[in-house]
Amino acid sequence: MTKAYESKDLESAYKIDKLLNLEKNYKFLNDGLSEMIYYSNFLKLICLFEQIDDVMKEYERVTPHAYTPTFSVMEEILKAIELNEGYHYVPKIWGDLILFNYSKRSDLIESLLNIAAKEKHEDGLQSLLVEMAESIVTKAEEDEANMRISRPMILTGGMIGHIMKIYTNANQYENASKMLEMYIAKANKISGFVSEEALLEIGGWYVSSKEIEKCFDVIKIMSDFGYQKVEKLRAQIQEKLDLTEDQKKILDDIV
Repeated sequence: MTKAYESKDLESAYKIDKLLNLEKNYKFLNDGLSEMIYYSNFLKLICLFEQIDDVMKEYERVTPHAYTPTFSVMEEILKAIELNEGYHYVPKIWGDLILFNYSKRSDLIESLLNIAAKEKHEDGLQSLLVEMAESIVTKAEEDEANMRISRPMILTGGMIGHIMKIYTNANQYENASKMLEMYIAKANKISGFVSEEALLEIGGWYVSSKEIEKCFDVIKIMSDFGYQKVEKLRAQIQEKLDLTEDQKKILDDIV
């Protein structure tokens, strides 16, 4: 299978896999390392060439009973989901990341959330993505409270921004606002940045809700991060909100 992967020969890979599953040929994978190399190469190869339904069919056939995916394979699965817009598989992958003890890998979780936040979906799928986002937040909070966990799952600024987008895609602006409040309260403990898009969207909602102080919070964060669209939000505030002279001065001082 290694040669099939290196030569990017999908047809040969399927032939090899078919032979392996005949009678007792699986015994050729006589140890855990052989299984890991075989299935890693097989799954990474089909991620390159197959449609997402076929990728997930093979993935589900071998995991978790025959094979625990490596970190690099999970990366390729996520890339295939994103490339093929297989958003309905995202909640399952979150469950698998928990199962395979990858929840501490913030880069994987951030990639997963980035995919989930890309688009607004029909209500059923969007609800599942919201549930997933809430589960991720709960997991991070539980890990933080459990002193016995040596490597807890930690929310990053990027994760929080993606979760905010998942909420706003579901028109749950109050929950998105709570995530921003969490970020502000723990900013000195959180690495990474909330995305410009997430901040601009929640800032626009604050403008429409006439929550001036929260608008200023968002403006300050965007200014501190050096986001260029801070001027767009500033223009919305100046145009749509009736600011006092003191508030105008505060806004000028921030931006």
